[in-house]
Amino acid sequence: MTFPSPPPLDEVLGAVQHVMLPAAGASAFVFAAVLLLGRRFDTLGAALAVCAGLLAGNWEKVPMPAVPTVSAWTHLPLYAAVLLVSGVLTQLLGDAVARLRVAKWPTRALVLAFAADAVVPANPGFDRTQFYALFVVGSLALWFTLDRLAGCGDGAEVAMLMGVTALLAGGVMLYAHSAKFLDMATILGSALLGVAVVAGSAKVDARGAIPAFVGLLPGLLVSGRVLTTSEVPAASFVLAAVAPLALVPWLLPRLQRQTGPWPRVIRAASVLVVLVVALVLAGRVESLPWEQDW
Repeated sequence: MTFPSPPPLDEVLGAVQHVMLPAAGASAFVFAAVLLLGRRFDTLGAALAVCAGLLAGNWEKVPMPAVPTVSAWTHLPLYAAVLLVSGVLTQLLGDAVARLRVAKWPTRALVLAFAADAVVPANPGFDRTQFYALFVVGSLALWFTLDRLAGCGDGAEVAMLMGVTALLAGGVMLYAHSAKFLDMATILGSALLGVAVVAGSAKVDARGAIPAFVGLLPGLLVSGRVLTTSEVPAASFVLAAVAPLALVPWLLPRLQRQTGPWPRVIRAASVLVVLVVALVLAGRVESLPWEQDW
């Protein structure tokens, strides 16, 4: 097994300076600023923070279009915004009125089901209806798993895992030779890491940022699979999209009660293993841009 060569230093520094730092810095700043109003604003603050990170990271290269076109992937930013609004409203209403808590997940499921139609490609190469159903179910499972873990444990840990997942999913896009989708994944991951830093420092909930991850990453990987012409197998895209579902066993009450550093290490390792497999599968059939002789 051969390991991939490191990228050119100037490309790494350029990505850090023009994409990662603006996204992470803006999300951390906005989250911290909102928390000055009070810890009860953590859900809203996390949502606003990830929005600020996406805008800041998108400022220079502009991989995310401001206005959707006929292409399904251009609807992803608006789709993520719709899920963010739905997530914040249902969370706040559920916290304020106990009787509305039972409607939180049915409402989110309906919003996701209606909105997802815009981001599923019209011609994915197979039965669109079945694919749409799988996309909705998978996205909802991601949202539910991450939300429950963040609500029962460390919100910063969940935000960190989402950020790392998005960044490594960008590696799959790199093997697929899509610079635009790589930038989008990098911006999302950096914004989520900014949220994670503040959530960990202030010991607050970061569930408000989860819908941005659910709204962007699965659809981005679907678009990467459909729109790129690389040899990267479908399994790489699927594994990168659903990697956080490796955390499902931790929804069991017995495992939820486990505290300390080792449960965190195991949770992180379980997600990383899935992502590494996705990258290895991609690396077996494709080379990285700087490894090619052109």
